[in-house]
Amino acid sequence: MSKSLSILGYVLARAGRVATRAPWLQALVFTTVVVCTIVAGAVTLGFLNVDRVTGAPQAWRGPIAVELATPERTAGLARELQRLPEIERVEVGVFDGSRGRGLDAGLASGLVVTVQAGAEPLFTDRLVERLATRPEVAAVRSWTGEADTRELHSVSLGIALFAVMAALLVIWSIVRLAVLSRREELHVLTLLGATPRYIRAPHVLVAFCSGLVAAGVAVVLLYVAFTVFSPELRVLADRLIPGLTPSFFGERELMAAVLGVGVVAALAARSAIKHELRP
Repeated sequence: MSKSLSILGYVLARAGRVATRAPWLQALVFTTVVVCTIVAGAVTLGFLNVDRVTGAPQAWRGPIAVELATPERTAGLARELQRLPEIERVEVGVFDGSRGRGLDAGLASGLVVTVQAGAEPLFTDRLVERLATRPEVAAVRSWTGEADTRELHSVSLGIALFAVMAALLVIWSIVRLAVLSRREELHVLTLLGATPRYIRAPHVLVAFCSGLVAAGVAVVLLYVAFTVFSPELRVLADRLIPGLTPSFFGERELMAAVLGVGVVAALAARSAIKHELRP
């Protein structure tokens, strides 16, 4: 028992000296781990949100562009459409009027009508038919159809995997460099008769704890940024993928991410020492 406590005391004391030595290098490692974790976390968060709505082909309905033959009726028609419960918003805008009517049509003024996500699927078709019969309406265009979102799912998954692997590779490399910068100290301990496990334990402990703390800081910063910019993210997400509402990581996902970064840092330190002390 006393021997185990003695070993634990040595490991903790050595870990404290390792952590406080070369503070600039430790700060560089810590900052690098934080930045890499934030980047990988942000990309992964985007993939998880996209994955909730892009698992299979689904109906996609965009806004309705209404070009008016009599612009003076714009305000009246906008008020009439806004009274419908299925309409989310009606905006007065200028859009490309050349689509479907000859390339010399130029820009046209009219209304951009956005239907609520929960509206009946046939509502958009019926609304387009009704608007097309109005005398003040020159043309109606509705961006609707079947969107195969599996390709978007595959692309987002590839980007997320690339970001995570790149971040882990950078973390692995920077931790190894930090440990190998003390190679003279490692060889001195070897000459004094210290076993590889005796040499390795403090560095692995420091790397693991530093990885945990850095990942925790990264998660906090990512959550703060997500909370502050949540309104803008919701608007952007809805414009890119209708029906997408951004949400943050769950508790289990956060715990797994923080623990994973700590384990990767510890394995990197162990690998560096094993490489340096091999015969």
